Amino acid sequence: MAEGLRPHNEDKLSGGERGGKAFENAYRCVEGEVKAVRLLKELLKALDVVGVSIIGYMRTGKTNIAKCVCNLITELYGDVLSVYITDNYVRNLGYVISEYGDAEGYVVIVNDDMSYHKESRDKMLAYYLARIKHEFPKAKGVCVINICHYVTSVLPFFRVSTVRILTSIMGKYEINVAKELFDLEPLWDFYAIKSYDPIRHRFYALFNVFGYHEIVKPPICHFSFDEELE
Repeated sequence: MAEGLRPHNEDKLSGGERGGKAFENAYRCVEGEVKAVRLLKELLKALDVVGVSIIGYMRTGKTNIAKCVCNLITELYGDVLSVYITDNYVRNLGYVISEYGDAEGYVVIVNDDMSYHKESRDKMLAYYLARIKHEFPKAKGVCVINICHYVTSVLPFFRVSTVRILTSIMGKYEINVAKELFDLEPLWDFYAIKSYDPIRHRFYALFNVFGYHEIVKPPICHFSFDEELE
């Protein structure tokens, strides 16, 4: 059997803090009472740079989760500049830095979708993202959210971050791949939930916030970005 894979049994979900109640816990919403979100808020307050990687198939709620994160940051800081980029990442990041480099509020940059884009392997893009806080020296903080379809579709630099969120898992092979970014036990819990009822659990997501894992059902968020760049 491949390393990291074990037989799946819905009646024997993993223990730990979930207490073997993955199905019950997954029906929570991403609101103030969810521990993963409380930890995310603490990170956003404690760190001046936070990276969020959201990984999943099309139409599984990735952009909605990015909006949820933007909404949390707005609740925390009030003055927020949010930029949503869907292509030409180097050019658009250069534009955002030159146009808003003096921003004094909180800056959120969402890169959607980084999968298989040639630019995701561009050294200049890596340079911008690696020193992003230096590009906004007056900002209260910077959050970079990178969205991609598959764990292996983007170089590690762009998918490994402080917060990792998985919105889909379709087979045991994916567990073996995703174990680089998530612990095995919650991955199996997530697989159990997704495979049990793929339609009903379509928008459930596995959060890994600084090592703490939790399966949650994000609410629908109607947040509007300040800039949308292609």
